[in-house]
Amino acid sequence: LRLLAAEPELFDGDKRVFLALSLARRILAAGSFDRAELRDLLWNAATRLDDGGLPAAELELELARHELEQAVADGASAQRLAELVDRVEAALDRWLTAMAENGIAAVPSPEAKVVGEDELAEMLESLRNLAETGDRDALRRRLADLAALLAEMGPVQAGAAGDGAAAKTMAELRDIARHQQELLDRSFRRMPPPAEDGEQAVAKPAKPSAAEQAGGRRDARAQKALRDTLKQLGKEMGEEPPQSLDDAAGSMAGAAASLGQGDWPLAAEQQAEALRRLKDGAREMVEKMAAARGQGKSGGLAARDPFGRTLQGQTHRDDGSTKVQGQSEMRRAREILDELRRRAGDPRRPDAELDYLRRLLKQF
Repeated sequence: LRLLAAEPELFDGDKRVFLALSLARRILAAGSFDRAELRDLLWNAATRLDDGGLPAAELELELARHELEQAVADGASAQRLAELVDRVEAALDRWLTAMAENGIAAVPSPEAKVVGEDELAEMLESLRNLAETGDRDALRRRLADLAALLAEMGPVQAGAAGDGAAAKTMAELRDIARHQQELLDRSFRRMPPPAEDGEQAVAKPAKPSAAEQAGGRRDARAQKALRDTLKQLGKEMGEEPPQSLDDAAGSMAGAAASLGQGDWPLAAEQQAEALRRLKDGAREMVEKMAAARGQGKSGGLAARDPFGRTLQGQTHRDDGSTKVQGQSEMRRAREILDELRRRAGDPRRPDAELDYLRRLLKQF
């Protein structure tokens, strides 16, 4: 862990990953720790890297908005309010960039709200002007407008009004990835804890209990069913599916066999690979759909993020608005923040962890 933390380029200089590694090393050095919490700490750092920073960007945006709201309520100076508005704008930009880097764009839905790029820019400029003038009541109302807008914005797939079938396929693929993540999480929780300091590593993992074996068999059936769903989706695409989706199906088949045998570490490895391949396949499909629209006779729109900006590598053809799908992504960010606060207020947790949590929350 010390060597990893000393090589920040290995994790793109992500400060929270660095803090997680440093905290894990200190907890291990203390000699007395909660294995489950340490495992969760490192697992969250790993999923942060695997998800390309999107969940972290969502949380950062929610924290920035919350701090601005709190500053308004506390009567902060106009200069401080202006600084926090800048921070909200920067966090929003990083959130949109993270979605673009994950191959995520906007697609209309029946309940979609049309949001122009100018509208969002004007809202941020309005916040800045109100902060400078000190009109706190108006600023509070404008922040409520921003919160409502952000609640309707979130990661959705690329598409256009005529892409109903493609949007349906992407929604089904997203659902498969969600179920695969759930299966991976369960396999990870079943993995045996590491040996205590000074203990000899066992030659092979202990035999799973009867309950664990039953759970493994259930997950093996669920994993096989998920693979069958993915294969059927590939057949329904009407064209050759991306190779990465075939690779994902192969990893799922291997994971099902490992689960049936009670080999949780191997199952988790195969499930993680399946999840990576699913994400690769989704990105390939987004790029292919965007390219097909760009070549159409009617001149379709390039794939966009919720700010109306084209994704990397796409040609922008503006229709004056961007449609974003309403969803509850911001609620998840608030839940994460509440959990951080709950843990920080738990005196039973190790001092090192409490210090880390308080420093983290102090930033916001």
